[in-house]
Amino acid sequence: MKGEISFSPIIFEADVSDPVLAVEHAGGDTTVFFEHFDWSHMDFRQSDVSHVSFAGAILDGAHFYEDQLKVVLASNPKSTKNLQVSRRPQRSTKSQLDQEGKVHRRLDPLDRLLLELVQQDGRVPVANLASELSISTEKVLKRLQRLESLGYILGYYADVDRAQLGFEVTVFLLVGLVDQSEISLGRFEEECQKISSIRQCHMLNGEVDFILKCVFMDIKEAQNLVEKMTKISNVASIVSSLVIRSSAEKVGVPFEILEASLSKEAV
Repeated sequence: MKGEISFSPIIFEADVSDPVLAVEHAGGDTTVFFEHFDWSHMDFRQSDVSHVSFAGAILDGAHFYEDQLKVVLASNPKSTKNLQVSRRPQRSTKSQLDQEGKVHRRLDPLDRLLLELVQQDGRVPVANLASELSISTEKVLKRLQRLESLGYILGYYADVDRAQLGFEVTVFLLVGLVDQSEISLGRFEEECQKISSIRQCHMLNGEVDFILKCVFMDIKEAQNLVEKMTKISNVASIVSSLVIRSSAEKVGVPFEILEASLSKEAV
């Protein structure tokens, strides 16, 4: 096992529904760890096996999806008796996140704390993150890269002060459409993407079809936008509400609620 065998107790005490991630979370090198090891009856269907070598490994009775087999067998495992091969289920969601909705299957407590820290400050030095998490900077970078690739981190942004830049007017527009077919809804969303003053566009259920958050340098610009949007053929109604004061505008998600939910789930 080239020194990696010492990680096995940590891995098998963890959630091994995804053995590849279990090895990564234990700090192991997946390209080496899976070689010359008995992985009999292990379930790899939740795993990314594309970067894993099974050279000399025993995979008797292990579970795989059909599309994983080519990669697995090309890595020359020692034994592959009675493999359990399944057809990958079709997924309707566009997200790369865990399709079963189980956050803990993709994230461990360190991942969640790391997300919370970078949500608070996207420019925090990696060395500070490593100190906070009590792991090496190399492992922090590896975790960040994985969280980015899985779509948990969508980007890093500066929270600029709109008022200091002259955008002192914020308006919410409640828009109703004549036709609510999927094609018409999509076309309206495309129109909103073209208008730079529209910073957020949310589709709603109920009497109103969309709510738009818009920023302007003066109220005249807001009036011009409303007039422009009323000329869109499918727009039936627009109600505008001027923001008087903002007392809270929090970014991201409340991680304390996530942790409480996972604690209940574990009971």
